[in-house]
Amino acid sequence: MSQIPTSRVIFSQIRVDQEPVAIGQAHSLDLSIGYGQSISFLFGLMPQSNSQQLEYRLGENEEWQLLEGVQLTFEHLQPGSYQLFVRIRTQQQQGSKIYNLDFNVGKPWYMNAWTIALFLSLVIVLFSLAFVWRSRLILRSNHKLKAQVALKTNQLRHQSRILLTNNQQLRKQLHVRHILFEQVLESISNNLRKIARRTLQDEQQKAEHFINAVQSELEILINVRSDNTGTKQVHDLAIVATSVINGWREEFNKAGIYIELVNNCPEKSAHVELNEFNLDIMFNALFASLLKRCYRNQQVMVTLDSDNEFSTLKVIDPGSALPQLESGVSVDHNDVSLTELPVWVENSGGTLRFYTYDERNIVEVTWPTATVSSELGLPAEEPRESVLDEGDPWLMKLEQLVQDNYANADFGTNSAAKLMYVSERSLQRRFKQAKDKTFKEYLNEVRLEQACRMLLKGDKVSDVAFECGFNDPSYFSQRFKHHFGMSPTQFVEEESE
Repeated sequence: MSQIPTSRVIFSQIRVDQEPVAIGQAHSLDLSIGYGQSISFLFGLMPQSNSQQLEYRLGENEEWQLLEGVQLTFEHLQPGSYQLFVRIRTQQQQGSKIYNLDFNVGKPWYMNAWTIALFLSLVIVLFSLAFVWRSRLILRSNHKLKAQVALKTNQLRHQSRILLTNNQQLRKQLHVRHILFEQVLESISNNLRKIARRTLQDEQQKAEHFINAVQSELEILINVRSDNTGTKQVHDLAIVATSVINGWREEFNKAGIYIELVNNCPEKSAHVELNEFNLDIMFNALFASLLKRCYRNQQVMVTLDSDNEFSTLKVIDPGSALPQLESGVSVDHNDVSLTELPVWVENSGGTLRFYTYDERNIVEVTWPTATVSSELGLPAEEPRESVLDEGDPWLMKLEQLVQDNYANADFGTNSAAKLMYVSERSLQRRFKQAKDKTFKEYLNEVRLEQACRMLLKGDKVSDVAFECGFNDPSYFSQRFKHHFGMSPTQFVEEESE
């Protein structure tokens, strides 16, 4: 009896995506497929037998699985190397021959090394561009911030210089007034001693003369502290000039500048009639200017002349040229300097004349001479105005002051009172009588009206707030809505329609 031949497995056909790639024995075939492709194997048995079945496994560590039929298909395999094992199913698996075939599944395009390298390069470039853009943006912001800080620093330095100058002038003004008080009080003491002696000697007529003199000197002290409500004031120009010169004597001596006062007035006194007392302020500005313009060993001449109509103060100096002192020129009201002299003279009720030559400068200020009553030594009191009209110079000056300073957030009633040389209470009372509104209400109206004009020009709300004297844009919007019934943004939108 002949022996039954042993069956063996052959890979009769291999298909990739249903396309044949190998027919017959394919053990030596270098088989590779792309990612996502399907691979199909068709097996055959030689000699052919219908009773035998096949088993397969994909990898050495996998379990054997029974193959239904003679065709095996794999789809959606992951990238990598695979080894397919096939054998004939028998009852004794120990001696069964195993057939194998190796094949590779390629990687997708986005998992290739060059694709990953390109992606990483693109990410690095994007991060670099973002870093450069961010750095430039920060650098530009830093430049703007530095410019703003430098601007604010320069503004603060300028304001500090102005405040320092103003403080020096104010200290000198207080010093001069202290000297003025001392001289007047000393004169009062002498007159009181004379009154006492005349009373003891029963010389009543001469005693009354000294009493009138004491009353006149007391009136000087009262007017120095006046709230400038419109009443004409009488001052002895000689006493004020002497007090100011004595107050500046030490500074002139240190600078080596000689200053001489020549009093040509009858009885060495010149009573002048003033609208408000600011003589010490203008004299301080004059003498501060002399210290800057004059040189060592030069001499300054101050002369006083008086007649029945006018009293004149004349200052002659050989220093450098005077600055422009044109009346009516808009000046900085925070500046305590000689450029304010025309305004001060006008406020006091005087007349200013000045002359500049190559060899000398002349400043001449004239005031009406006060008629002193022989009975009391005081001028007859003029009726006090209860209400200001719209053409009042004091009111016009205050309104101009608001126009010049409304953009300053620190400007208010207190600042205006100082610049007008009146008390805050007096300013509020007089302004209320003239305008039937408080000074603060008027200031807010001016700021909000200017804000409307700027908004109509297209300026930003925040910029308008700061330019019109408001420190906080939200507070500006609140005041704007309270006054006009709509927010700044609504106002712009409504006007644009």
